[in-house]
Amino acid sequence: MLLPAIAEKLLHSFIPEQLFSRDVYTSNIKRKQIVKSDIYSSIIKKSITYAQSNEYKSYDVSDLMKTKPYALFSGLSNNFLRRATLYLYSTLMKRKPEWIRKFVKEKGYIYPQGQAMVIRGLVTLAKKNNPLGDIEEAKKLADWLIKNSSPHSKHYGWGQPFLWYSRKPFPPNTPRATVSSQVAWAMLYLFEYTQDEIYLDVAKDVCYLFKEEFNYTPDNNGNFCVSYTTIDNYHIHNASMLAASVIFRVYAYTKIAELGEFGMRIADFTASHQNEDGSFYYWAPPDKLSYVIDNYHTGFVLESYKTIKEDCGDSRYDNVYSDGISFYYDNLFLDVIPKISWEKTYPIDIQSCSQSIMTFCLDGNQKYIKKAHEIADYTIQSFFLKDKNHFAYKIYENNFIDKSYYFRWADAWMIRALSYLMVESE
Repeated sequence: MLLPAIAEKLLHSFIPEQLFSRDVYTSNIKRKQIVKSDIYSSIIKKSITYAQSNEYKSYDVSDLMKTKPYALFSGLSNNFLRRATLYLYSTLMKRKPEWIRKFVKEKGYIYPQGQAMVIRGLVTLAKKNNPLGDIEEAKKLADWLIKNSSPHSKHYGWGQPFLWYSRKPFPPNTPRATVSSQVAWAMLYLFEYTQDEIYLDVAKDVCYLFKEEFNYTPDNNGNFCVSYTTIDNYHIHNASMLAASVIFRVYAYTKIAELGEFGMRIADFTASHQNEDGSFYYWAPPDKLSYVIDNYHTGFVLESYKTIKEDCGDSRYDNVYSDGISFYYDNLFLDVIPKISWEKTYPIDIQSCSQSIMTFCLDGNQKYIKKAHEIADYTIQSFFLKDKNHFAYKIYENNFIDKSYYFRWADAWMIRALSYLMVESE
């Protein structure tokens, strides 16, 4: 097992030497929880401090495909040359991203999704009176989000702050289901803590963004998958379910019947396409372009069904969730390592780590809580860069680590994940 060695290294790394004792970690459960909480607290502090020193800005994964060399190689008419040059380019992307980044014009963005994750982490801690739960910081980030809603919608909505591609070009700030739902959840967290209805109103308006501006076509049962953005008609389970989870939570507070019905149609659609073994494909009909079952997108779906179970008022999704999390636990991990998919372990992605911690933590079952702590130990030991005070991006099969700083992909998610574990440990 990897855990004893990882645990010992973590203790030496983050706890003063004079406090280190194997007995502290192994012989007393309460002390063990305190030690873990201290580690998580230290990481959260360092990660937030580093993010604030950069004004929450960072590069993005997609930057590396926005260079003139990439455009040149992609446009080569000779098939052999195009494939050869793109192979070399992709190798550099993995091995020396800092070399390619010299050709990137943009020097970093503020990401709504990243801000939302930090808010949820801070509020989670504040609910337990943890000193790291800085509500004023959370409100400041929320104010920024409200003021920087997408200009492409009459409703509140958010997308990525750059031009990005997914089978077609998407203009900057195009409202996106994954981003808008995460921001709406941040607003709901603040509403639950402060009882200030401005946050509930924003979240409710996001629900009407999904209902009125996103695209969906009912199937034969009247159910549907909400599109990925307002300008496509992609069918993707995790994005649609994240939207459904927000809609159900808003319904739980407002009892607006049309929202409850809308959310149920979305959740019923994905439930009807769950595989017999409990898994979910990334793509939904009629867009089954591939039969991928990956780690963190499965986690999004499961997290969504977990909160929907709490908000819908009945047991209609209980089996969907229980079958799903059983498949997730049994097939998408190699011991403490979150696999990239049910068929492959590598590359190990930091977002698989963070989302699996949250998915298991939110379940509440002690078996899953234990797994969440084990994954956190592994992630801190393997991904956290002590000399830089941030998390790395990916680990490849040959143990090469891409140490790039992608706040909205890595640290923001880990701040939220570790906050859940800190609360659970208290």
